[in-house]
Parts: sequence; C-alpha cells; structure tokens
Amino acid sequence: MSRRNLIILITLSFALQQPARADEAKPTLKGGARATVMDVLAGVKQLTTMCKRIDGDAKVLVYECQRQDIVAVGGPNVVGGMVIPAMPNPSGLMTMQGVLPMRKQRVDEMMNDINPLGGTVQTQIDVIVMPDGVTQEDLDRLKKLQQMNTELQALNAKLNEVTKGPQYNNLKIAEQAILVQDKAKAIDTACKELERSLRKEK
Repeated sequence: MSRRNLIILITLSFALQQPARADEAKPTLKGGARATVMDVLAGVKQLTTMCKRIDGDAKVLVYECQRQDIVAVGGPNVVGGMVIPAMPNPSGLMTMQGVLPMRKQRVDEMMNDINPLGGTVQTQIDVIVMPDGVTQEDLDRLKKLQQMNTELQALNAKLNEVTKGPQYNNLKIAEQAILVQDKAKAIDTACKELERSLRKEK
C-alpha cells in the first residue's frame, strides 16, 4: 500500500457507533423485508464491480495524458553479412519530445462512463442496511465506506472540472484521474474487507 493511501485510510477512523436502543426500529428493506447478510453481500459485490470499472476508466485517462508522438526512422540495414540496426534503437521507432494533446472524443468517452458509475456507487452505498447481529467492527466498516464514497464524489466533481475542455491540461487531468483511481481502489479494498468479515458471520 502506498504512503498516500495509508494516510487516507488512517484519516477515515470513526468513533464507535452508539448501541441501538431496544425500542428502535430494526433495519428493514423496502416492502418491510428484513435486511440479511446476503443482501449486503450482493450490494458489496456490485460495488466492487463498479469501482473496478472506475479504476479502469481513470487509468485510460492517465494513459491519454501521457501519449507521445512516435515516428519511424527506418528499419535495420544489411551490409554484406552485417546487420546495422536502425537508430536510435533496433525497433526503428523514435519517441518525440513532449506529449500529444488529449483527444476530446476519448476524454468524453471515459467521463461519460465514470460519471454514471460514480452515481451508481453513491446509490449502492446509500441503500446498504446492516442486518441485526453484525459486529461493531462491520458497522464501522460501513461508515468508512460511506465516508470514502463522499470523498470519491468530490474527487470526481473536480475531475469533471478539469476535463471540460476545450483546452486540456494534461498534468492536471492526470493528477486528478490518479486520485479518483486511488479512491476507487481503496473502496474496492474496503468492500472486500467487509465481505470477508460478513461471510464469517453467516
């Protein structure tokens, strides 16, 4: 785990939830059905899928920011029995200085995928209802997920700002896309921790 992600996780510690009173209503789903561990596991599974897709889309944005112009300088020449490789490397390709401008179509494609995914993550976390009998640690894990989701939504809002165009700043977009990517990975990891713990309690 990177130092940055470790710092993020440390700052997301929470005070223990107050124990529920006997007269408080037990968690229910729509229609009056009781929440079960299987309901939570199904929701967490969907979250991991959404976060992996956000991670992948953000990664594509980072790659788009780093594209470089590559030109062919000719293949190797054969003189007698000696092969003289192309310069500056045997591939016959040379990377030019600097990076290429970002392609609007590619940026829009990734953002049009990331934005609804972010909305789905928000909705999925909002509807998670912990069943009776779960441990305090699992309740805290849910709180952690909720806080991390708030941070993801804020990071994605900033990513939308820097990808509006028409002019793109490759460095700013790459930096923000990496933050979104890291947060999506952190949520994915937190979901897996919650899933493992809940499966032990089934």
